[in-house]
Amino acid sequence: MGDRHGPNKLTKYIRVHDAHMQSRIASGFVVHDGIEFAAFGKGYYILVGPVVCVGEIVLEVKKILAVVDGKGADERVETVWYSYNARLAGRGNILRYDCAAGHRPSDHVHRFDVLNGDDEGTVEDIPPREWPTIGEVLDELEEWYRENHERLK
Repeated sequence: MGDRHGPNKLTKYIRVHDAHMQSRIASGFVVHDGIEFAAFGKGYYILVGPVVCVGEIVLEVKKILAVVDGKGADERVETVWYSYNARLAGRGNILRYDCAAGHRPSDHVHRFDVLNGDDEGTVEDIPPREWPTIGEVLDELEEWYRENHERLK
């Protein structure tokens, strides 16, 4: 199996992201995809913005892609930094995935028991290059919502 986080054409990356988010909106879990793609200095792109979900769940995405080769329509990019922070509006964090930069030497996830006021959470390391995609984080959040939607009322 190939490296799911390996280089990919930027045009394909954007097309797949847009199709996936439209599918999530059609399924009813995602209410709004506010992620924007933009150039971020020479040789980089940034994805940044909120994904608003049902139940007042907001996933803040920050992701930096580096150009690894190609030009124009053949430009290929690869993720070099990411952070996915999901919060329950007005209550606190549900989870946060961070890359191995900053406060820990490895990729990791913080999980919080937000419905019981937990603001410290637990931390679990993620094996190298096995961080989740945005879609996988949305899957996790949708499962969390199904398990907790009665308590959100």
